[in-house]
Amino acid sequence: MAAKPNIIVYDEGMIERLKAFNDAILAIIATIMVLEIPHPEGHTWQDIQPAIEGAVIFYVTFLFIMSFYFENNKRFSKVTRITGFQVIAYVFCTMLLSMFPFMTYLVYKDNETAGIIVIYIVYAEIIRMTHHYFGKRLLAFNKVKLHQGKLKIFIWEATAVVVVTATIILLFAHLSWITLILFYLPIRSLCKTLLFE
Repeated sequence: MAAKPNIIVYDEGMIERLKAFNDAILAIIATIMVLEIPHPEGHTWQDIQPAIEGAVIFYVTFLFIMSFYFENNKRFSKVTRITGFQVIAYVFCTMLLSMFPFMTYLVYKDNETAGIIVIYIVYAEIIRMTHHYFGKRLLAFNKVKLHQGKLKIFIWEATAVVVVTATIILLFAHLSWITLILFYLPIRSLCKTLLFE
């Protein structure tokens, strides 16, 4: 009978390479998104509108991606080893995240179809849940204690998201309703990542 293969466990060297990869891939995504914003041809609303639409797509996607960037950095700073399966899970999460600018573009361009908006929200939640599961397993593998005060954290998260979302709505009230909806997911994600343990 064949022996069961051992699962590879990588040390800090792999963690450092994943940190560098995380920095590089998210910097590339952000740069490519900026290059997609068209330059206005004139000074009328029709001339400026494509640039505003491109900027909205950039802002929404950038905020969402940055929340994952900071979350990855927080996790990687707490761990010293990672399994081969966890590396594959990280790559899968990064692949899903890399498609988020395209999904945001689809929703912004076709905001009349309710189905595409539902797909967008489901896609964002799949990214979030996959990333959360990966992080939870990685921290557990490294025996890092997870924070337990769920209700108190939820109240603070909800408050932060409401305040930031209200600010965005006031700043961008002249834009379409879909723009305001698009801002919710990245704001929630960024607030959870940067404001709470």
